[in-house]
Amino acid sequence: MSSGWTSTGGDLGRANAVMDTMVVTFEAKGVNPVVMGQIRKQAELTKSALSAEA
Repeated sequence: MSSGWTSTGGDLGRANAVMDTMVVTFEAKGVNPVVMGQIRKQAELTKSALSAEA
């Protein structure tokens, strides 16, 4: 089964939403604020990298 994502296409909006949902999920679990800072930073870096590839 294909995820629908390729390096030359795919759904950038959906990928960004997944990153945002990941951050919200960890926040809801009460993850340590220092760790949350790293999670947020990584999510933003990932979104930036995906946007650059698009």
